[in-house]
Amino acid sequence: MSTATLPPPPAATPRPADIPTDAPTRTPAPGFLRRWPWLALGLAVGLILGGIYHLLQPAVYESTAQLLVTANAGDEVGPQVILIGSETVLRAAAERHVDKEKPFESPPPDGVENRVGFLKAGLSAAREREPGSDAPSSVIGLSFRAASPADAPKYLRAVVAAYRETVKELYGEPPAPPTPAPGDKPDRLREAEDAARAELRAAEAKLREAGPEDLARVRQRVSDGRAARLGLERRRDAIQAELKQVRDAGTSPAARAAILQKLQPADRPAGGGSDPGALLGQLRAEKARLVDRRGLGPGHPEMIALDKQIAALEAELGQGGPSAEDRFDQYRKKLEADLARVTADLAPLAKQVEADEALAGRLALLQSEVRAAEDKLRAAEADRQAARARVRADGPRAAGGYEVRELSRPGTGMKVGPNLAASLLPGAALGLLLGAGLALFRPGPTVTPPGVPRPALDPRRLGLPVLGHVPVLRTADPPEVKPAAALDPALAVVLRPRSADAEAVRGVRTQLLFATRNKGSQVVQVTGPGPGDGATTVAANLAAALARADKRVILVDGDFRRPRVHATFGLADPPVGLAAVLADKADLADAVYPCEVANLSLLPAGPRPGGPAELLTSPRLAEVLAELKATYDLVVLDTPPVLSVGDPAAVAPQVDGVVLVFRATPDAGPAAARAKDELAGAGGKLLGVVVNASAGRDAGDGSRYDYPSDAEG
Repeated sequence: MSTATLPPPPAATPRPADIPTDAPTRTPAPGFLRRWPWLALGLAVGLILGGIYHLLQPAVYESTAQLLVTANAGDEVGPQVILIGSETVLRAAAERHVDKEKPFESPPPDGVENRVGFLKAGLSAAREREPGSDAPSSVIGLSFRAASPADAPKYLRAVVAAYRETVKELYGEPPAPPTPAPGDKPDRLREAEDAARAELRAAEAKLREAGPEDLARVRQRVSDGRAARLGLERRRDAIQAELKQVRDAGTSPAARAAILQKLQPADRPAGGGSDPGALLGQLRAEKARLVDRRGLGPGHPEMIALDKQIAALEAELGQGGPSAEDRFDQYRKKLEADLARVTADLAPLAKQVEADEALAGRLALLQSEVRAAEDKLRAAEADRQAARARVRADGPRAAGGYEVRELSRPGTGMKVGPNLAASLLPGAALGLLLGAGLALFRPGPTVTPPGVPRPALDPRRLGLPVLGHVPVLRTADPPEVKPAAALDPALAVVLRPRSADAEAVRGVRTQLLFATRNKGSQVVQVTGPGPGDGATTVAANLAAALARADKRVILVDGDFRRPRVHATFGLADPPVGLAAVLADKADLADAVYPCEVANLSLLPAGPRPGGPAELLTSPRLAEVLAELKATYDLVVLDTPPVLSVGDPAAVAPQVDGVVLVFRATPDAGPAAARAKDELAGAGGKLLGVVVNASAGRDAGDGSRYDYPSDAEG
């Protein structure tokens, strides 16, 4: 399908008062309306001529087909309609595929250029709508008209084959399902990850069911219980040993006294003998010594212990004291009572220690199961991430590509022309004009009234490929996404990605990628003939569209006089930029800024330097561009208008290609031709033109966009 040139911005309709009264127009003679027979005669002649023209026209047959175009990584299908009708596809069909469809009832034109024109005239392509909706579908309807019903499907098959070949060359092979490594099947990896997550949840549930106790706290309680149990066991053994000695003493008073003296040495002071009176005196003397020499009070522990011993001896002396036999029996009973108490305390303590030991073992086992389940889940997640990485690594060219399938193949052409109404209506119109001319008394030349626009420039007259058409940007439309920064409303690709404006820019991106033939890193200069052509807006949108096609892109502002790139993306005035880098006043890394568009970086112009033309012609520019090419896939360089300053012509030989942007106004032809000649004369490689019909932002700003000279800088 041939790419239709977008209409120029609508001109204001002049009011009657706007048209000068002295315009050189003719006044119809009186009685014009009474001369209707001339109109009837002219109409009849026109209809007859239209009928004759209809009979002389050859029959036209149309063959149709449907293609299902699937975008593999978020790209839009719309640009593929432009690609099908592009000169690249039609030239490939004319050179390599038309001859494969021979024989033809009507031989195709000779020469590739003639064949390309023939294919462009007969081909039509459009996206079909979703059933019951106005939303465009992924199905592209194709049709081709030819003079033979058998030839029409052959030409259409040649175009489809060339389109498939171009898509494969531009985007690579369609992404076939990657051959998974052992265990890399997505379903199996997802099931393994879900199973590991379920196992972890089950282990954590078991740990919660075991109780709220913390393992460290339980282990501390076990340690404390074991120490207490050991102390009680030692106390029990000591009591049992003493009790055995008491029982082994028998009934002998001397043996019992000896055992009692041996086991109760602390009951009386050493060296006091067995006389209670002597002992009482010793204790009182000791108490007096502690008071006199050490100044101890009655509350001191030593004083309290002495008072208890003194009180016991005084009671013993006052009652005559128990006999040795009674004291032996009392001591034996005391040992038996202590043994019973220790044994009673030891039994529950041992049970508690055993219970705590069992709980600690169970908690340790459950915690080890939880850790094992966590390790298993992490391993499953790592396996799945690794499989995704391998899939991405297996098909890097598939990102942003397309898969093309034929829903219906070209069939035998159906007769669709010539159309009788289409032949008669022009004849009738011409006849009416002829009759009106005859009806005029003194017909004079018709002068175009002021305010009626002249036809716009046909970009193909420049002899350059047309990369695309950008319509009037609807900056007043609300954004479809909420930006983080104050972006320029003209960034349609970022703010309104589903709009027709963004679709048109993506079409330019497709043509640019094909023009560069995926030759690796490229530096593309974007400029225009004069102010107001919208080169900066097109460059910003094109850079964003390229970045969204998984390309690493940097947008460089080479306009040192009126820099606008940083403001377009909502950045404050940068302290350093390209000017400082070219002047060796800053490092390149310090002048590159990120923006909120993924894969897109900005290199603003920075503060305005003195003598910008000298900076752009310095050898440092080539070094900077080489550094950028080593880091990014595409470098988009925005430069001033060609006819305003000499900077773009100086930069053009140092880049890989130049894109010329101009508005399709009636006066654009000479300016665009001069800009093309200057760029080509400087050694620049022109990739093509972009027709910008924007009458809004750039045009309005450009009317006041006078470039200062270097002397002013």
